[in-house]
Amino acid sequence: MLTRETGYPVTANAPFYGQWIGTLDGFVNANVKAQVTGYLLRQDYKEGAFVKKGQLLFQIDPRPFQAALDQARAQLAQAKAQLINAEAVGVSPRFLIHDRDAKYGTEGPSSHSIPEE
Repeated sequence: MLTRETGYPVTANAPFYGQWIGTLDGFVNANVKAQVTGYLLRQDYKEGAFVKKGQLLFQIDPRPFQAALDQARAQLAQAKAQLINAEAVGVSPRFLIHDRDAKYGTEGPSSHSIPEE
């Protein structure tokens, strides 16, 4: 309590200061886990900033994924061409499946089989 020169107590706001060591944690925190692996090109948010659902957070190098997609499309085109060629010469689709199994094993590059005639 503070006192005046008269010796009577006086009520007043006195600043209270203190120093503590601590860690602050956000109200809502989320762990961010990648669904794919790749090289990070860009981070599209600032650390500690609010983000919205669906907001782009990172940009990963798309080239390896594009290469895999292009390769799968090429394999599909090759398989379609082989089927058209086999039908043109009168080869049974079962022969193509047998040929595929001999080359790749019974699991093959595709889990789809050609229906029996």
